[in-house]
This record gives sequence, structure tokens and C-alpha cells, in this order.
Amino acid sequence: MSLDFKKESRYKKYVLSVDRILGSFETDVKEWPDIITFLTRLQKCILANDGIPSVPRKRLIFKRLSQCLNGALPAGVHQKTLEVYEVVLGRVSECKLVDNFGMGCFVDLIVRGVYMYAFLGFYGYASMNVKPLWLSVMEKYVVCLGGKIGYCMRNVILSLFGGMEEEGSEYFEKTVELMNELKRSGGSFYDGVWEAIEMNESHRIGGYNYVNKNGDSENEEEEEKSIKGDEKEILIETLKRMIRDKSKMIRGYKVMISLMDKSEIGNILIKEIFYESISNLMRIKKEEEFEIILQTANMFYEICDTFEIWEMLFQKLKNISNEFYLEFEFIFDHLKIFDDEAI
Repeated sequence: MSLDFKKESRYKKYVLSVDRILGSFETDVKEWPDIITFLTRLQKCILANDGIPSVPRKRLIFKRLSQCLNGALPAGVHQKTLEVYEVVLGRVSECKLVDNFGMGCFVDLIVRGVYMYAFLGFYGYASMNVKPLWLSVMEKYVVCLGGKIGYCMRNVILSLFGGMEEEGSEYFEKTVELMNELKRSGGSFYDGVWEAIEMNESHRIGGYNYVNKNGDSENEEEEEKSIKGDEKEILIETLKRMIRDKSKMIRGYKVMISLMDKSEIGNILIKEIFYESISNLMRIKKEEEFEIILQTANMFYEICDTFEIWEMLFQKLKNISNEFYLEFEFIFDHLKIFDDEAI
């Protein structure tokens, strides 16, 4: 694509108009309604120059848009900001920017560039009525790049984790759909998933929910091979933290249930989790939520290898203590572990 249009007077007028609007951000914006006025002017200016295959001052525009996604601002500002993102990204889409500057520039600007961090992290604090537009922009201008995202895959995947933290939530399935689109594109998808899990503890559950949700996929063997030693440790430690937290125990046991049919994890899960689980259940025995949590815990124990648990208990008999007697009593009184055949 030729860059001759930049020499035309209409493009120079376009640049001057954008400069004036961007300058008003520092001089005229005092309250949040002023931000909507600023965004509306910018949006109209870009749309009015539809015949020009570029947007001037892209980096400054993205910087201002990032500022407009501040979590302290109302949803109306966020909505208008995402609308402007959609217009700008549509104008500097892959085909146009690749022709002009190469794919690396597009990825750097759209995904890795510092001015897109606010956009990629927005879902976590977005209001419900704004989330669909964010997902739409992600789908049309970021996820569609697929494997071309390359080393930026981790950041994109991490941005989607927030939509998968609660199974059954309104946008859970749509977010899973976007993750699957990335997966089908090939590239370093599973490396990106586990790197994202490792780098951000607060959103790990979204990553595990995705892995669990797709455990019966055609690529299950690939998923299992992708869970390396360090990643198993991250998974185990995350599950331990979940079952220590009363508010997350049920979710933690559900995650473990779905992992038991994965040989890479199921074979080591009970050995790593068993005593941690028992001590945490004993700790909440007298609390109101105990019976509900115990029901889910027993769903997990019912699919565990009974003989493996017996072996662990016999090993502990070698260093018997009062604590062990209390644990043993609790196990027999509350957990559905031992059937008649095993005993």
C-alpha cells in the first residue's frame, strides 16, 4: 500500500484536527462528562476521514484511551472508550498495518505496546453492560490474529482469564469460545496458558477452569503433555490455597474432580493434596458451611484410588501421633473413601 496519501492536503488537515482534539484532553477535560465529549469528537473525526487508510498519532490516541478506561470512571465513559477503540483498531487493522509497517509493528502496538495494557486488563473491573463490547473488540481485532500473536500470546490469554473465573457466569461460554479460537490457530497456545497462570496468581482459577472445561477435547493429549514439572507445582500450590480458603473450597474440589481423569495430574494429585485437605476440613468442622463443603469433598474422594489412600495412611502409622488419631477418626466418620471391598 502506498503512503502517498500522507502528502495530500486532506491528510494534513486530518492530522491537524486530531492534534486539536488530543490537545483538548489536557486543557478541557475537568469532569467525566468532558471525557465523553472528547471521545465523541475523536470518534467523529476518525469516521469523517473514512477514505484515509490510517489514523495519525496512534500511540497518543491509545495512551488517552487507556486513561479513559480507568476503573474509577463510570461505565458510560468505558462504553464510549471501547467504541473509539473499535473505530481506531478497525482503521489500523492487520491488513492495512502489515502492508505499511509489517506484522511486528501491529502486534507491538495492539498487544504488547504499553498503551494497550489498560484495554487487555479491563475485563476484570468492567461493568456487566460493557463486557460484551470488550469481548467483541477482542474477537474482531486481537483474537483473530491467532498464532501471529506469537510472544504476545500470554498477555492476550491472561486478559481472557477474568471471563472464566465463574463457570455458568453470563459471559463464561463466550470467553471460552475466544480461547478455543486462539487454540485452533496453533502457535504457542498452551505455553501461553501456563505462562499466564504462572505470572498472575489472582486470575489462575480462570486458566484452570478453561483447562478443565476442555479436558475432553481432541487435543487432550497435547494439553497433558503441555503440563510440565514447574507448572504442576503451580497447579498443586494453587489448589492447596483454594482448599485453605473456606470461600473457595467448593470450587477447589470441583477443579480437582475434573482433573482426576488427566493422567499427568490425577496420578499425583491425591498424594499432594490429601493431608492438606483433611486438615482444612477438620478446621471448619464446626462451621455452618461444613456440610455443604463436605458433600463436594466427598465427590472428589469417591473417585480417588482407595488403595493409594490406605498406603498413605499406613506410611503415616510409622510416625504415629495424637494428631494422626484425630485425622483417622475424622476420615472414617466423614469421608466416603473406604468401601466394604477395600476394608
